[in-house]
Amino acid sequence: MKKFLLTLPGLFCILIAFSQNNHRPPAAVQKSFQNDYPQSKSGQWIHSNGTWNVSFTDKDHNNGEVTAHFNDNGDHTDTHIPYDRNDVPAPVKENVKNNYSGYGNADFTRIDRANSNSVYQVNLKNKNAHKTVYMDERGKETKYKDSHR
Repeated sequence: MKKFLLTLPGLFCILIAFSQNNHRPPAAVQKSFQNDYPQSKSGQWIHSNGTWNVSFTDKDHNNGEVTAHFNDNGDHTDTHIPYDRNDVPAPVKENVKNNYSGYGNADFTRIDRANSNSVYQVNLKNKNAHKTVYMDERGKETKYKDSHR
């Protein structure tokens, strides 16, 4: 019993140390963030599904609140930017209006990816259903594997 009581605080300290590390990205990720957003301050980092995610105010690109995603090597994979309905390109809104009129609410997020065109994530909701579709800026639906949802 005495051994157990002596090892319990040690195990607790180890657990705390490992859980705290979950919020500190590797140096390569931190450096990549600073290179891409030199005027912005990172918020709390979260490591999930092999990706480092951070939400912050983007002062470098005037995007407001965004969430940036980096892999363990520090590669900036994409950035999710919530969009107000008024700022969404007209063809995207038209597609939603014409093809998803049964859904009462739609939330829009622009996803910027390195070396690719932006994609609009449209989360459609009504009382009984939820659907997510992706569109390019012309309103054409496209496939997109979003590992951050």
